[in-house]
Amino acid sequence: MRVNDEIPRRPAPDAGSLIDVDACTLLTATDLDALPGFTDPAPDSGFANWDCRWSTADGSAAARVIFDRGSEESAREGIHSTRAGHDVYIEEEGYGANTCSAEVLNREYRNSSGDDIAEMALVVIEGDPPMADMCQMADALADPVASRLP
Repeated sequence: MRVNDEIPRRPAPDAGSLIDVDACTLLTATDLDALPGFTDPAPDSGFANWDCRWSTADGSAAARVIFDRGSEESAREGIHSTRAGHDVYIEEEGYGANTCSAEVLNREYRNSSGDDIAEMALVVIEGDPPMADMCQMADALADPVASRLP
């Protein structure tokens, strides 16, 4: 195969995309230490560093940052606020049963099919704490995540 016959490369990602961001860098130990039970948690990164999880010392709860994309309409569910210039939506059971999530919108764009897409960093608290406590923790972590997005 000649060099000119190679498969063409994809274009570089848009500036501000989360594609090359490490989810574990969006929260620090200091951010997590402010939450009950999260004393010096170690990050556990997921596929391509697009997911990161920290557990409480007793394993009763976890905090996660997960990169996601979806329709603009579905990304705008829950209680709205603005943090560091990003729209944030807090939603009880937003990532399933026994979770509270804060969807931090990173950017919106139109894909090659013409669909309007929202790229976001989900801050999820999951586990045994009462829902109000989990949502308060997700809300608190939305600030540092929003401030560290590209």
